[in-house]
Amino acid sequence: MRSVWIPVLWTVWGCSGASESFTIQAPAELEIALNDYVSFLDRTDVALKIGKRCQRGQVKLVLNEDWGDCYQIMDEGRCVEIEGGFRGVQYGLSDVLEQAGMGFFHPHASVGPDTLTLPEDLTADRQCPDMARRGIHMHTLHPTEGYFDAWESGGDALHMRRIADWVIKNRGNHLQWVALDSMPTGWESDTRAINDALHARGITTGLGVQLFSEANLQEAFNLVADDNGDVSSQMDSEWRRVSGVGFDLFNLSFGEFFSSEPAQFIDSINLSNVLLQEQAPGTEMTTVLHVGDDLRVEYQGEEWIYYLLAQFADPEIKPWVHTVMYYNLYDDAGGAYHHEEFDQHRSLIEDYLSTGRDVGYFPESAYWCAFDSPIPQYLPVYIRSRWTDMVNLPGLQDHVLFSSGWEWGYWLNDVATLRMNWSVPNDYCDTIEQILEPLNEPDLAPAICALAEVQHAAMIDDRLAPWTASLDAAMQAGAGLDIVAQPLRTDFDSLTEKDADIATRLDALASDTEMIWFSLPQSDSPWVAEISEGMQIDVLRARFMARLIEASIAQDNELLAEAESLHLEARSVVDARHDALWDPDPERLLTEGDNHTLYDFGYLLRAEELCFWERELTQARNHITGSSDTVPGCLL
Repeated sequence: MRSVWIPVLWTVWGCSGASESFTIQAPAELEIALNDYVSFLDRTDVALKIGKRCQRGQVKLVLNEDWGDCYQIMDEGRCVEIEGGFRGVQYGLSDVLEQAGMGFFHPHASVGPDTLTLPEDLTADRQCPDMARRGIHMHTLHPTEGYFDAWESGGDALHMRRIADWVIKNRGNHLQWVALDSMPTGWESDTRAINDALHARGITTGLGVQLFSEANLQEAFNLVADDNGDVSSQMDSEWRRVSGVGFDLFNLSFGEFFSSEPAQFIDSINLSNVLLQEQAPGTEMTTVLHVGDDLRVEYQGEEWIYYLLAQFADPEIKPWVHTVMYYNLYDDAGGAYHHEEFDQHRSLIEDYLSTGRDVGYFPESAYWCAFDSPIPQYLPVYIRSRWTDMVNLPGLQDHVLFSSGWEWGYWLNDVATLRMNWSVPNDYCDTIEQILEPLNEPDLAPAICALAEVQHAAMIDDRLAPWTASLDAAMQAGAGLDIVAQPLRTDFDSLTEKDADIATRLDALASDTEMIWFSLPQSDSPWVAEISEGMQIDVLRARFMARLIEASIAQDNELLAEAESLHLEARSVVDARHDALWDPDPERLLTEGDNHTLYDFGYLLRAEELCFWERELTQARNHITGSSDTVPGCLL
């Protein structure tokens, strides 16, 4: 069975003018949800029939509200029946379609066979999720696809409906994004329409808001502009702006690199929830327990990381433990935000689970900034880390993934995490294989898993992350003030002979990655091409940094020239990838332009420019040759 790419607004290859061959019978209560479900398959051979009798070779959905997210597939002879709750029957239908060869990879692009037919012997016992809340948080403070779709929709909820559809098809049930200090004209009515559309699919929605403006580094919406003023009236006024547009949940965060007096902090959290409940009774509030090992305060005779004080707020406010980048709760944290490990965060969430208290986990599938996709890097190690946390946290019921974009293969990080939320596997590679099965490329998933293991050993265990990632001008300036987010590295002009082994280890990472890259199948699939180009850029990145380190230590122009040559090779890879992005409007991701975030450019612009490579080349060249060329800031 040949799998084909199904991009939005394209006709399925081989199906132009095809008659309906796959029919779904559904009750009237599901019509609105199923209209989107079927429409976003982007196929001409699937039909939805409401209230008709089921015939042989068709699928019948049987709604049983008592089943919630659960479903069961039964072959009843005349047709296949899927029984389940409102979301459950949608999950069951996704299961059937995947067994028929479909794959729901990206909100705007799926895969599937030329002809979609119902598989033989299609049954499944009752299936229920391991976790109750399985969600995606689109970090719309960053100019990612989610930002443009949520805040620049212009009243058209189509793209957000497609994202919700993608979450549903991958067994999720929650979608949220972040409010901005300055939001577009008409955002209230647009957001209400988006929430209505997502609720029609059974998706719950959340909005991220920030507590104090003093910690507001990325132009987020905040509740308190002046913490010396009338805090209650400020909160009340700001809640009125967002509490009436249909969100089920508000996710309260506290910025970064900022602390306040502990009792005031806890009281402010509680007050914010009291005022929210007055305006929108029953709306859920959660808090982000961020990282920052340098921000420690004393409370009730114990020393705590400042953000962990949110656990002492009203028990009705559920704490969500946060981790950053591809680090997890159980391995080395590389110095990120001054953490050697996230041991206090781990202890807190384990204690909550062991005592039956409500707690959530809020990790990342991309960090953006100067760390992953804008370099660019392809990093399936994120999937490994998300699995590491899940398999060590039995009983976890809330898992919402902090997402910062889907290109360069990062869609797989999100899809795999949602699927592992549904059913935590014994091996994360099993989930990747299951997801990629429609591509009919059996060597692809093992290669991705092999790369995740190599990256874990090199970037996490061996702490090479600072060298495969980068630093922009603000981060480098902040490092001088001991303000640390991404793990730091030695400047090129401060490297000595004792640092030469870093280049050796980077070369080993490049060689190991290259061997995996060479093992990839030869294929005309655009999905395989994306993974291949991602692995290629990883090889080039590690070698590029190794040559710059060696050149800086030896003051060697020939080694510098080798780095420049690797930079040119990277240019061709980036050009190829950026000519084949999945987003239907890719230019918005690659160019400068005003928006309502702090960053007036699409999130892949720095990758398009290879700005961080240019920055590092210039830094090394200035050191080696004594020149004083302007170093790109790669910031705003």
